[in-house]
Parts: sequence; C-alpha cells; structure tokens
Amino acid sequence: MTLDAEQRSQLLRRSAEARTTAAVERATKAIAALSKRGEAVNFRKVSREGNVSLDFLYRNTELREKIIRLRTRDQPAPNTPIEPDTQSTIVLSLTRQLREAKAEITRLHTALAAAHGENLTLRRNAPTPRYEPAT
Repeated sequence: MTLDAEQRSQLLRRSAEARTTAAVERATKAIAALSKRGEAVNFRKVSREGNVSLDFLYRNTELREKIIRLRTRDQPAPNTPIEPDTQSTIVLSLTRQLREAKAEITRLHTALAAAHGENLTLRRNAPTPRYEPAT
C-alpha cells in the first residue's frame, strides 16, 4: 500500500498535532504538579517537569500566559526597607564609636602635620656634609 503525497501530508499533520497535544498535556500536568507542591512555577521548571522544550512553552500562547501569570503570583512582595531605630542601643553605640574614631583621626592628622614640620626644620638646620673624594 503506497500513499500519495496528499495522504502522507495528512498523516504528518495528524502526527504533529498529536505530538503537540501530548506536549500541551504534559506541560499542563507539570504546572499543576508544581502548583500542588507549592513550588515556584517558571518556564525552566515546567520544561524539566513536563519534558517539553522551552521553545515550545514560549511559542504556545496559552501556556506562556499561564506560566507568566503563575510566575508573577509566586514572586515575593518587594521588601519594605526597615527604618533604623534611632533609640536602639546598637545604633547609639556605633554612632559613639564612629564619633570617637573621627576625633582620633583628626588628632593623628594634626600630629602628623606637626611631625612633618619638625622634620623639615631639622633638615634645613642640619649642616650639610662636605664632599670628600675617596683616595
């Protein structure tokens, strides 16, 4: 039994449709399984769980929209910045230590400037050694 071109193309189309339908079912079951287990739903996990390609998931509009909707649902809410408690003993202690360190740095800068000045004065007042050629 030989098939003509039209029959072969119909068989190929039906086979492709069956593979697509099976892949959609696997992806849908993967999404349901991930949701049931409480795991985050994203393209990579659905691809692994359902044994379908990432490209297939992105090309299939219904699956893509479903995954995007579930992915945004699973994302944690942005963290609200914690305002520091100015009365906290830790904050007060660290503020005091910082103030003391800044005062120490200022004192050391002043001492360094005085030492540089003293060093310059000594070099200017020191007699210059005479050059005597070696014999």
